[in-house]
Amino acid sequence: WNDGQWHHVVIERDTDGRKDLWVDGSLEASEYYSSQNIICGNHPFTIGANAYYNWNYDRSFKGTIDDLRIYEGVLTEDDIRGLLGQGVLEKTVSFPDPNLNQAIRQAIHRPTGSILSVDLLGIKELDLSGLGIKDLTGIEYCRDMKILTINNAQIADFTPISALRGMYWLYLEDDDISDISFLTHTRTLRILDLAGNHISDLSPINGCPLLWKVFLTGNNVKELVSLPYGRELFLAGNDIASLNPLADSTYLRILDVADNEVSDISMLKEFPYLRDLVLSNNKITDLQPLVDNPGMSKGDTLDVSGNPLDLSPDSVVAKQIEQLHARGVAVTAD
Repeated sequence: WNDGQWHHVVIERDTDGRKDLWVDGSLEASEYYSSQNIICGNHPFTIGANAYYNWNYDRSFKGTIDDLRIYEGVLTEDDIRGLLGQGVLEKTVSFPDPNLNQAIRQAIHRPTGSILSVDLLGIKELDLSGLGIKDLTGIEYCRDMKILTINNAQIADFTPISALRGMYWLYLEDDDISDISFLTHTRTLRILDLAGNHISDLSPINGCPLLWKVFLTGNNVKELVSLPYGRELFLAGNDIASLNPLADSTYLRILDVADNEVSDISMLKEFPYLRDLVLSNNKITDLQPLVDNPGMSKGDTLDVSGNPLDLSPDSVVAKQIEQLHARGVAVTAD
């Protein structure tokens, strides 16, 4: 490709040692290496090594790079072609929504004049709550965004957010959202707040590898999804009947499923790191799985109020609560 033209090049390597070379959205070469390490020995990972070390290797790249990105995970074919479609060359970006336009101009300290794509690359955090924004068009060029907050908004289309593939924290409370398909490829998220919406389908975040804190209070969720990295899950006020999809969230510390339809909590005995557990206003009749959880101990809290538990003095449940109390667990029951 020594043709004097700009090209979009992606080089990626997975955990199996496979290396792929993509040029302009097409897979051009692929090979496997037995070594799993990108960095060998004491050699540093260097961009522009020729210039830095005054090297002159014939096999080294001698062209010009206008944009460089390093991703934490392996990109899919759709990801790569999506990035190609976005383009990386400098271009003028427009924000049709006047309130968003003003917020962006304040963020980049450019009150007037054209906004270029390169101007937006330094924006890492934005709070657009309460600004009356209705159209997010243009925000897809804020590709360095790490923290985005848009609470209490009246935005019909959140799809521009789907281009922000490197976000860590996303807050979208009380935004009248029912479809979260725009999160399908946002796999770098650590914290996600979707409380107070109308969401029922969580499949777009199924298996999200880094998502550890999720707020879904007050939605229409019936079926949970796998969240293997889940540490703190706030799921109160939904229609959840089964906790089984959370079976691989073994490091779960905080779980709030108040005001749901849960009756079976047997899988909770497998969560040794639980510290705060809210099970109020469900359909639970037996607390033995929590007694069988050796991690439930001094300093932990448990709320089982509002459940059809037999709390008479000599009942099985009363004895289970006594056992938890004896281990230092603070239990709240009717």
